[in-house]
Amino acid sequence: MSDREWKTVWKADIEVDLKMQALEPPTEIIQGGQQHKMFRFISANNRDGAVVIVEKDDQIALVSHTRVAVGKISLELPQGMGDVEDSDGIETGMREAREELGVRVKDGVSLGSIHADTAVLGNKINVILCTYDGELGFNDGEVLAVHWTNKCDLVELVKLNKIEDGISISAIMKYLIYKNDL
Repeated sequence: MSDREWKTVWKADIEVDLKMQALEPPTEIIQGGQQHKMFRFISANNRDGAVVIVEKDDQIALVSHTRVAVGKISLELPQGMGDVEDSDGIETGMREAREELGVRVKDGVSLGSIHADTAVLGNKINVILCTYDGELGFNDGEVLAVHWTNKCDLVELVKLNKIEDGISISAIMKYLIYKNDL
């Protein structure tokens, strides 16, 4: 693949920092490789996203979002794209917690990363764990509601399809492994 390079074929002209890139097919057959033109979406500023798990005593913060792409309200962990001002994934996750939950957080730690869809999404998503540290009294208005949920109910919410968001499910799995709760 060294003779091929991704070329931007579309860039969002709105506040969403997103672009689509294309990779032409190889000139010769590559065993185990894709033999056709490929496409991927990446953030235009090449910043990775974050999903954040905020612990408050024995509870985890979940949010309800209107997700137009699937035509429903989705229960999920706070998440978002990286900003150019974010120095790393931990800062991205902690910023998302402040923005979506309207809370102060501390003690951010990385639980690793995930890829939401390795076929079409180029950026990774950092899984961040942090601790609730008080209310800010406001959020960015992006979420419909914040739900503080008992940690032991997370698996049941996934099992019952109350949490269907793949990023949240993957992050919950990393969290349970980190906490040795599997």
